Amino acid sequence: MRHLVALAFALQCFSAFSQSVFFNEARASMYTGLVGPSEIVVVQINAEWNSNNTREDLQRLRGCDYRFGWLEQQPEHLQKTISAVPVVVAYKDGRPVYQWASDITLSLKTPFEEIQEVVYKLAQ
Repeated sequence: MRHLVALAFALQCFSAFSQSVFFNEARASMYTGLVGPSEIVVVQINAEWNSNNTREDLQRLRGCDYRFGWLEQQPEHLQKTISAVPVVVAYKDGRPVYQWASDITLSLKTPFEEIQEVVYKLAQ
C-alpha cells in the first residue's frame, strides 16, 4: 500500500490544475504491476496541513478499491515532487490512467460524478 501511494505521488507532479489527464501507453507501462490484474484502484493523496480539503466523498466510489495516503508519510524524495494536493489517481490493471489534481485553492473541484463515471468506463 505504501509503495502504491508513493508512486501515485510521483505521477502527480506533472499537473497543478484541476483536470483529468489520460496517461499515454509509454508512461503508463512503467507502473504495470502496481495493483493486481483487472483491478480498478483510486488513490487520493493529501497533506495533513490541508486535511480540510480531503475529499471524503470518494470513499463512496463504486466499482473500485479506494485508498488514501498522507503526503507526510511518504519518502522525502517523493514529497519534493508534489506540486499540488490533493491529487487523485485512477489505476486500471496496475497502470495509472487518469489523474485529477487540485487548483490554486488547494482543493479538488472535480465533481464526484465525473470521477465515478471514469471508474464505470474503466470497468467496461
